[in-house]
This record gives sequence, structure tokens and C-alpha cells, in this order.
Amino acid sequence: MIKRILILLTFVLFNIVASSAGPDLTELDKSIPNELAKATLLSHTDPNQKLNILVWLKGRDPARLQQLLTNLYTPGNPQYHQFITPEQFVASYAPDQANIAAVTDYLIGQGLKIVNVPSNGAFVQIEATVTQAEEAFNVHINQYNLNGKQYYSNDSAVTLNTNVAGMITAISGLDNFWQVQLTHARKKSSVVKSGEMQDSGYTPQQLQSAYGVDQLLRNGIDGNGQVIAIYTVNDDKLIESDFNSYNIQFHLPLCTSINGCFAKFNQNGDSFPLPEIPFHEDASEVRMDIQTAHSLAPGAKIYLYEADDYSVTNMGITFNTIITKNLAQVVSASYGVGGSTEFPESPLESIFKQGAAQGISINFASGDGADYRKTPGPYPSVLYPGSSPWVTSVGGTNLIMTSYNGYKIETGWADPVNIETGSSGGLSKYYTAQTWQSNAIGLMTAGGYTGFIGTRRAVPDISMVGGSNVIIYNTYYPQTGPWENDTGTSIACPLFSAVVALANQKSAEKGKRIGLVTEQLYSMAYNVHQKMAPITNIVAPASTTTSVLTGGPHWNDITGLGSPYAPLFVKALVDSN
Repeated sequence: MIKRILILLTFVLFNIVASSAGPDLTELDKSIPNELAKATLLSHTDPNQKLNILVWLKGRDPARLQQLLTNLYTPGNPQYHQFITPEQFVASYAPDQANIAAVTDYLIGQGLKIVNVPSNGAFVQIEATVTQAEEAFNVHINQYNLNGKQYYSNDSAVTLNTNVAGMITAISGLDNFWQVQLTHARKKSSVVKSGEMQDSGYTPQQLQSAYGVDQLLRNGIDGNGQVIAIYTVNDDKLIESDFNSYNIQFHLPLCTSINGCFAKFNQNGDSFPLPEIPFHEDASEVRMDIQTAHSLAPGAKIYLYEADDYSVTNMGITFNTIITKNLAQVVSASYGVGGSTEFPESPLESIFKQGAAQGISINFASGDGADYRKTPGPYPSVLYPGSSPWVTSVGGTNLIMTSYNGYKIETGWADPVNIETGSSGGLSKYYTAQTWQSNAIGLMTAGGYTGFIGTRRAVPDISMVGGSNVIIYNTYYPQTGPWENDTGTSIACPLFSAVVALANQKSAEKGKRIGLVTEQLYSMAYNVHQKMAPITNIVAPASTTTSVLTGGPHWNDITGLGSPYAPLFVKALVDSN
């Protein structure tokens, strides 16, 4: 009798195990990180380690969403720039509520804790230990070594109930191969100078003069009524005081939490708790972003959105918060994902598309790694999200001014000696060019690439000063502060975002937003001389050997189309509405 019971138990257990890997389970497509093939297995990950995981859901009718975006950004179309609200997006294009419920119930049934489902249903956020995630997704999560750094990752494809798997596009957080990063140079400065020889950094007034913003400010175009949302990572208590020490030094309007000009939020859009850490390695970055943006748009509100850490998961949460709650007209981010190559098939694309549909201008720095080939192979490195077709990628220039603070010349920021430093540019390996970019820069064979310029997303789109020093106030590093000279596309991006905020102020008089700027950039007039066209064409330096793209007479992979001359640039953006 006992033997018979054991046989029956064995049979039942076998069927349970078989059913868990049976025909009702499906592998989730592309759920094995590409980096796993290059990594060395070290050990099993701590079973009690907590993971922050996003299960990304498929939206409704992606073809209809694509058609909407085409209509919104096709001049002459009746829907041109008739942007929709977050509520309208949810009603027509967000994941179906029944699918959200089905996925949520399934995850709960797997023993996982649901943390949040945002209003647009873009993802289900869950918290799980390694053991719980392994059991729920039928994987093992191990520690790996890749290029001298340690990572964790699932070792095989995720398998899920077949019906549920069909509702899911991706799962992020089971590995941490991809990290948010930034690069910029920082140097101490003791004296603020002006003029052509820049031993120190440029002041706000010099930047205003260089790009003609001073003319707009005199006419009351200062960003009033606009919000520039700045994505960053972590927080420190000195940000606001440093910001306003800078404003006092350069006679800019105070921008404080008391007068409502400045605010800090966490990645969920709440003012508390903020993700403060013992040492904030990006203290210079966040100061560059807010101080330079305020320099050119002193009437705009500056809101910081601070992610908990450098994971792509929390970048997604932060951007989804800004977009779904419609918290800003312009978003600026001086961060990228990866480094040696791009982040492929990013689930963040769904968020950027929603931003474009709502008329939000999202700008990313192109990066400071030039187009140096950091890994074997023919492709220069291009940073994502700057390479997304739904954002504007901002590169960097070297700016030279005259002794009387007038604009003299700009050149592309590319160093032929230190080839790892300069404005990043090139062709995306994974993302397709928008029609307006293809039409503008044409189809030409790109040296060192497989494919053509015009078929792949090309970056950057436009540039501002990045290779020349800009002065920033920073007391967070007492050993080097308070005045420091900073360089990088991390400066160019918030400067450009400020110019877009100026255009949004004027466009708001018509009750409209500027939206995704690239569509308008590639139809603007550009000229090699400043003040003759909205965009000043900047030729890539002849001395550098790193530039491989020459897609047209007025576009290159270091500066894109060139730099904006604000009076005409803002007018062109507003007139197009």
C-alpha cells in the first residue's frame, strides 16, 4: 500500500513538473541579455537579494498610434501638432485594462509583490527576492564578470503562461548589464573671466550673448509659464543653495522652492522621500543641468526628478512619471545607457512615443565619447536614449567669443589627439531614422558602417557649447569648489532645452506646444554664418580622423545640423505652429 502511494505521489509530482515546462508555457522573446554570451559565470546570486522589476505591457493598436504620430508631425496634415492629453492616450493606446488585470493576477499568483501600476499601464512594477523571481520566471539568476565588472543576470529565457506572455513586451530588472551613465570633464576655476581666451568658464551673460538669447530676454521671452523637467540620479541637500549662489553671483532671478521656481521630486513624482545617498558622484552634473538651463530661460520653472539609482528600470519609472502626469513641456537629460554600444530594443520607446503624442519635447545629450570605437568592430559608439527616434539628440561644440563678448566662431567638439573625448555621433545599430531626417540628410554610404545614412537614426541632431568651459557653482566637493569649469554635452543639452522652453512660451500664446523638435529642425534654413538663419552650420573639424559620416553639406556626426541662433530659431519653431 505504501509502495502504491509512493508511486502515485511520484506520478503526480512528475506531472506537476512536466506541466511547469509544458505546452502552456512560452519563452518571452529576447529575454536573454546579449551580454551573457560574453560574460563569465562566477556564482549564484544571493537568494535574498531584492530586485526591482518592471513587466512591460503591450499597448493597444500600435499601428494606429504610429499613424497618429505620423499625422501629428506631418506639416499640412489636419492633425499637425494637435497633441493629445494623457487621458486621451490611455483611452486609445494604453494596454487594455483586462490585460493589465490578467498580468497582475498572474504575477500575484506567482507569489510576487505588486508595487505599482502607473495610470498608462505601461508596466507592472514588482518587488521580489532572487528566489521569488527565479521561481516566477523559470530562470536562475547568477553573478557574472564582464570586462572586469560584476553583474547579475538570468541565465536563460523567461518562460511564462502562454496567454500572459502574449501581453508582455519585455521584463527589465532581472539583470543589470545596462546602467545609466554620464561623462563630463570637471576642473576647478578660481576667477570668472570673459573674453576670447577662456582660462575660466563662460558666464550666463556670455552664453546669452553667444546665441542671441539676450535679445529675446529683452522682449520678455524668458520661459515664463514653462517647466523644464530635468532627469537626474540621487539628491543632495546643497543643490538649491548652490543654485541660488550662482544666481546671485551672475545677477539672475532667484529660483527657489519658496518662490515656486524650483522643486525636487523622486522618481514617482513625490517631494518625499528623496533618494539622498552618502556620496553623490553626480553632484556636478545636476548643477550643470539646472544652472545652465536657468541661464538661458530664467523665467522657467526648474523641476528635478531624481531616480533612486542608475538602473534602466528606475530611468523608465522616472520618465513615465513625467510623461503620464504631464509634468513639463520640456524634459532634459544628460545621461545615456550603456557605453560601448547601444541599448537595444528598449521598452522606454513606448514612453517616448507617448511624450511625442502629448507634445512634450524630450532632449538627451549625445554623450562625450566622440565616435571613438571602444569595442572591436566597425561601429563607433552611440548612446541611447539619444539615439531614440522620439527624442532630440544634442551634441557639443567649441565656442569662441570675441573680446567684447560677441559670437566669433564655433567648431565641432572633436579632439584628434584624445580621440575618446568629444561630441558623440554616428548611426544607430538598432533604431530607424524618422522620415524628416532621411529626407534631409539623404541616402549615402557611410564609411565604416553597414548600411546608409538616412536609413538608421543618426545623431546628434543639433549642438550647443560643450567643449568649451562653462562656469558652475558647486560646494558639494569642498576640496575643489566652489567654482569649477565644466565641459560636455551635459551642458549643451540643458542649454538647448532652455531655448526650446523659450519657444514654448511664445507658442503657448497660440495655445500650442512645440513637441518633438527634430521634425522642425530638419526643415529649417541653415547657413554657415550666425544671424542669417535659424541654425548656424558648424563643419566637423578637418583635423580629426574620427568623423566618418558626411551625410550632406550641412550635417555631420559631431554637431548634427549645427547650433541654434535663438531669435530666428524660436521664431521658426513658433511660426511652424
